[in-house]
Amino acid sequence: MVKSYVGLVVDHSGSMKVHRQRALDDYNDNLGTLRESARETGIQTLASVVRCGVGFSARVELAVSRANVLALPELRSYPTDGTRTPLWDSVGMAIDNLELAGDPEGVYLIAVTTDGQENASESSGRTLRQRIQALQATDRWSFTFRVPRGYARALVSALDVDDGNVLEWEQTEAGFSEATHRQQYAISAYYAGLRGGQTKTTRFYSNLGRLDVQELQRRLRDVSDRTVGWLVLNGPQTIQESCEEVTRTEYRPGRAYYQLVKPSYVQEKKRFLIRDRKSGAIFAGSDARDILGLPRFGAVRLIPKKDGSYELFVQSMSRNRKLLTGSRVIYLLQDE
Repeated sequence: MVKSYVGLVVDHSGSMKVHRQRALDDYNDNLGTLRESARETGIQTLASVVRCGVGFSARVELAVSRANVLALPELRSYPTDGTRTPLWDSVGMAIDNLELAGDPEGVYLIAVTTDGQENASESSGRTLRQRIQALQATDRWSFTFRVPRGYARALVSALDVDDGNVLEWEQTEAGFSEATHRQQYAISAYYAGLRGGQTKTTRFYSNLGRLDVQELQRRLRDVSDRTVGWLVLNGPQTIQESCEEVTRTEYRPGRAYYQLVKPSYVQEKKRFLIRDRKSGAIFAGSDARDILGLPRFGAVRLIPKKDGSYELFVQSMSRNRKLLTGSRVIYLLQDE
């Protein structure tokens, strides 16, 4: 089985001081997800950790070198005493370290978290861009970044990374918490993809707001005229109770789709409906996972997006799923 190499680049510059506790929790939470994903998929994972902007001189430090992720301890503290952000040098060090593995059959993920922009590297962005381009061309390297709001476009332009692999986060506690959840989901989806034979990702951070309308209409079917949808008013109630109350017909497991309203793990065989918030059109089809940027194999952790043009509904095979007041249900009047 393929071996996975993960390089974590974490920002220790002074601007992270206000996020110190959240950054500590973020690191440990994502480490836990890496461990869980490695165990569930059986994929041996070696992780390296590079600290960006440490101390007065804003050093770049290799804290962990290709250690088995199952044995990697959690952090107990997160110093934020740096003065600048040598981001390019930090990413370069992570690449250098993983390349030393000398494994042409391995898969490589560089995951960067920062609340600032590059401002202190000795190496140039052009040099790093060329390295990233060459490694991405092997189809075995993926580069992902969590960056401040408004910085994604500049980063994509500077380094030529895939825009689906860049996540902007708000510089607040709530924004950091959301970014942690998105990272956990993305890691789980990435490993499910590895188990299914994928070796890289260009849509690490799936985002319903970025769906291509033309692609959606071309690859999926508009099933609006074969569905009935409603808002749950008397929750909590079972999905069977709600469906039979509205449709006045016998409930058929698999025809009901519940609105994704909280982070949830969704099994591999579940289908999806995608609803256009503006027009109300509802789309279905086997290509929905591809369009959403999700792996075709394995369970994935989905996190709802409250804004954006579309909302996601997940197939229910259960009779007893509890529906909350205010959530929505879509029911197919005939089998797909």
